Amino acid sequence: MKFKVPVINMWKYKLDDVIERQRYLLIPYCLMKYRKLLNPGKITDEQRAEFKKEMDGVMEKAHELHKNGKISSTFFPPLMKMIILISNHINEKFINDSEIRKELTQMNSVLNPLGSETIEMYLRQGEERNRRELAIDMLKDGKPLNEIVKYSRFNEEVIIEMAKERGFKSGK
Repeated sequence: MKFKVPVINMWKYKLDDVIERQRYLLIPYCLMKYRKLLNPGKITDEQRAEFKKEMDGVMEKAHELHKNGKISSTFFPPLMKMIILISNHINEKFINDSEIRKELTQMNSVLNPLGSETIEMYLRQGEERNRRELAIDMLKDGKPLNEIVKYSRFNEEVIIEMAKERGFKSGK
């Protein structure tokens, strides 16, 4: 069986094209054209200014779409994070401008005021909560203890305690 997957060369698309087609997920990738346009170590002031203007324009357009309700509050922070990551990659690899780096660092701190360690902690807590819910569902379904341990990655004692707390048989 053969599958065909359409491929888009993002450096061929302008921001307005992406927005007109309502492909908001692709907004950050409009900056990727600079990977083709720039040569490391050979950046002119004009190219640096053009990239900065484009980067600011992409961020501004994302804010505008969010403000107008076209990009949800849930989707907006990751979208901005992608814009920052791609902009930072292009700056570090091709341009190496300290002012752009400073601006991106400030934008990142606004989007991520808690710091990456705190966010990672919340992600781990969410993962444990999902594992706990899985274990409880498996207990409800009467799955054997060894299977619950295997899939939830909790040890037997934790599973048995969960079962006792909820009045289930532990599966032994």
